Amino acid sequence: MGAGFAEGQGGDSGQVTFCAAFDDVNDRYPWLPQATEQQRGAGECTDLIVDVCPNGTIESIRLEAWSLEDTLRYTGRAEDAHTAAQLAGQPVYAAVPALVRLLERLFDPRHPT
Repeated sequence: MGAGFAEGQGGDSGQVTFCAAFDDVNDRYPWLPQATEQQRGAGECTDLIVDVCPNGTIESIRLEAWSLEDTLRYTGRAEDAHTAAQLAGQPVYAAVPALVRLLERLFDPRHPT
């Protein structure tokens, strides 16, 4: 996935998890609300979690305990937050391009807000 996250891991649970070292997230993306939720140096991970319904549609997208929509809104990206909210219920194959664009903007260190 990039942005410091490992490739997605998942199984039959309908969930794909992308993990990044918390310290890296804290260093690279200090504007994210997730950048202060854990203790540095503890070996913790920050997870991006995509929940998929059995019918192949997006159920939810979270960055740790925050929805992607709330994370985007927190960082001042109201239009992107609106787009993120519309991903729920879409087929995964149709939602991935928009999701990639949202994450690229969220994790762009040149434009933190």
